[in-house]
Amino acid sequence: MECAMLTQFTREFWTQCVKKDGHRPDGRSLLEYRNIGLNTGTLSHCEGSALVKLGSCIVLCGVKSELLKPIEGLDKPKTVVLTAYHHDKTTNLLYTEHLSKLFQQSTVLDCDQLWLVPDQWCWVLYVDCVSLTPSMSLDACILATTAALQNTQLPTVSINNDNIPVVTTNNRQYITLSSAPVAVTIARINDEMVADPSHEELEICDGTVCIISNNKDDFSELNTISVSGPIGDHDDVKKCLQAAPKLLLTIRTLLTSV
Repeated sequence: MECAMLTQFTREFWTQCVKKDGHRPDGRSLLEYRNIGLNTGTLSHCEGSALVKLGSCIVLCGVKSELLKPIEGLDKPKTVVLTAYHHDKTTNLLYTEHLSKLFQQSTVLDCDQLWLVPDQWCWVLYVDCVSLTPSMSLDACILATTAALQNTQLPTVSINNDNIPVVTTNNRQYITLSSAPVAVTIARINDEMVADPSHEELEICDGTVCIISNNKDDFSELNTISVSGPIGDHDDVKKCLQAAPKLLLTIRTLLTSV
């Protein structure tokens, strides 16, 4: 009961702020992104890593690797395993599902490059995306994961006469991404479209959509993920898609600068 009353109060306060001067309670305009920062190579014990700070949300992504040999009679191992970690289990499952669907596509990462010898030895990448704060953002998770994978270097490996891999740790090569996804989430609160909703805004929104760009140079082809509830009708979705390119360009510029 108390939670419902608090949510209603937050929604009414948010509505009054927007009606007053067109700004949200945190001072941003409706389509304004929070301050965002990105660092790579944060974790020295990982093959690749990235830290994203989006407003009060901080997400850390690390990539660890393991050499595996498939067991005869069993399915081939997944060469990329993605997991999101947050104190809320529902968020863990939801974000893990979204990240896995996005980054396990061949259009993002060609996993053939992770096979040293077809059907015999392969690298398996364990990609862990961890929220260091109570709030979590799918945009920040996608950016951190993309940046960490771009930062990933694997040791060179040779296979000896006994079919045993010999790892050379002081000689590393970057893996290649076919594309570098970035994303922006837009929420609907009342009749307003809001970019990059804060944790409090996610609690009161009617629906959210995550708009993803895979192409480094072209924002004409965008994909959408419905994260929670309907964003609205066709016209509302169109408005979101029209607002997205400018926001995505800001994130893309940040990604290419590291």
